[in-house]
Amino acid sequence: MPYLKSGEAILARKGSDYQPKTPEDFCGHKIGSMGATSWLAQLQKLSADYCVKKGLKPIALSVYTTDPQTTQALLSRAVDAQITDAAVARGVVEKLGNRVVISSDTLIYPVLNGFGVKKGNMEVKNALEEALKKYSATPEYAALLKKYHFQAPTEEDLQTLMPKAE
Repeated sequence: MPYLKSGEAILARKGSDYQPKTPEDFCGHKIGSMGATSWLAQLQKLSADYCVKKGLKPIALSVYTTDPQTTQALLSRAVDAQITDAAVARGVVEKLGNRVVISSDTLIYPVLNGFGVKKGNMEVKNALEEALKKYSATPEYAALLKKYHFQAPTEEDLQTLMPKAE
């Protein structure tokens, strides 16, 4: 039962000639990321299936233990750009706004976040749906989304991003 949409964003050094908009722009560049993230496998696949197959240089991934270490690598020019959670990216810009920018225009690899309910537990499912419907219409919900830089899921998101029941 989704209640918000999140995803990744791309950070670049402010004023740099390299301002990637999408992961496809990573071909031939050194990209920093925190380890153990969902998007690393997607970037490795993109490098092989898109970059290399198009005759472009592969993506050189540099993996760090934490996001702050990755951002430090970006600032020190050890990597050309950084991919991270969109909310984290906005927090970095708020703290280091004169040094980094979000170069991507849209969420990268968007996902829905939500509540899981045991199959068949209609009482809990219905109660959560009703509560989410009420809360999502409040200014408090809008304020939370804005504060943490998330988006409310759209009908299209529900159709394209929701796992399909088998």
